[in-house]
Amino acid sequence: MSAEPSAMPGDLAGRTVVVTGAASGIGRAWVHGFLADGATVLAADINAAGLAELAPLGAHTFVLDVADAAQVKAMVDHAVRQTGRLDALFNNAGLAYNQTLEGAPDGAFERHIAVHLFGCVNGMRAAIPVMRAQGTGRIINTLSRNAEVDVARTSAYAAAKAAMWAASRVTAREVSDADILVNMLIPGPTRTAIWGRDRPEMQLPEVTYPTARLLATLPAGGPSGKVFWNEREYPMFKSDNPIARRRRLSQRAPRRPSKRAPRRPSKREPRWPSLCAVARPGQPAVVPPGLENCVGAGRRAGGSATIVAMAPLQTFELHITLTEDDRPEDRFSQHVNNARYFAFINRTFQGWYRAMGLRGEHPTFGAMMARCEYDFLRQVLVPGEVLCRIEAVRHGRTSLEHAVQIWDLGAAEPVLAGRGRVVHVGIDRATHRPKPWPADVLAKCWDPADPPGRPSP
Repeated sequence: MSAEPSAMPGDLAGRTVVVTGAASGIGRAWVHGFLADGATVLAADINAAGLAELAPLGAHTFVLDVADAAQVKAMVDHAVRQTGRLDALFNNAGLAYNQTLEGAPDGAFERHIAVHLFGCVNGMRAAIPVMRAQGTGRIINTLSRNAEVDVARTSAYAAAKAAMWAASRVTAREVSDADILVNMLIPGPTRTAIWGRDRPEMQLPEVTYPTARLLATLPAGGPSGKVFWNEREYPMFKSDNPIARRRRLSQRAPRRPSKRAPRRPSKREPRWPSLCAVARPGQPAVVPPGLENCVGAGRRAGGSATIVAMAPLQTFELHITLTEDDRPEDRFSQHVNNARYFAFINRTFQGWYRAMGLRGEHPTFGAMMARCEYDFLRQVLVPGEVLCRIEAVRHGRTSLEHAVQIWDLGAAEPVLAGRGRVVHVGIDRATHRPKPWPADVLAKCWDPADPPGRPSP
């Protein structure tokens, strides 16, 4: 057994990759991807017929039930005998579960745990000694957001994935003395047979391969015990948990006192209202009394509903239904094209302009966008729904700054997809020179009794 692969980090030539659950769906897409990138691949599954279709492509195959520890050990030994090494193991095997806890047949819950959880545990147990002996290795376990959400009829699946998350993190720490990295991959909602029906609105399995490749080729000293989604780390179970927050604070190193005078913050943190008022398709928009005209303004700007909150128009929201036009030309991409987010922001501001009366009440005053920044936090799938929210946070003599948030409404709970800021400069329509914002416009942005902080010079 060679000590090191011949390839450099990031290159798959000379590496052996083992994928369980490889006969269909996500596992099958990964086999195709790794073969195309030059890796030696062993595809394992309980479905012998599905594996037979992969053998002509150059993949080694192995029929097994991952719930059986002896069979998993035999699979790892077979991979080493055939290829001389084991560089990456993907514990991906799984099966569908759509049962209530009380209605599930005897043994169904236990079988699901055995495949998902113990299939993963069996794989790690068998692979770690081999990877220690050769001096390096990467283990990737397929996770799901079901571990942290309470979706009905998924009790076994959610329990298995939550336990897998815990076991993977602890195992990563236990092997940290070697160049063995243990990470988890969330594919996201993917169009596979596990749903029991075709789901054309979901992403294709091929979309998940770049993240799989990233984790298989991590360099020594790379992240371990982490969860990845869409080629970036996913903050699993990170929320307002007071215990977790207290632990993070206690681990911070004490800071040296600075000799510099504290700098005045450039802007106030936005005060976002609750998302509980977000209107869903088929439901009426919730609008504060006296601001009903803003709903029409939002519709004219291209949204399905507009919700206005806070005093009086400091916050403006536009609910947008996503269509095929928001998807990139790449047929494998099921997410919103990055450029479309700026279109959403612009549409929201168009509705805000109308609600503020800047289309007719001020014929000599206009505004132009001077700066637009946006941080992409996570992908948004098409079709779907988003809520674009803007809040006035700071103003100068001629400038007005808004904080921007875009929320994904496609999940069970709204998820923050991105945030940024937009700066508008007031201009004179006749001279096209900077012009101070009218007092009545600024008065609509926030309550004079609660200003957004000291105006900029």
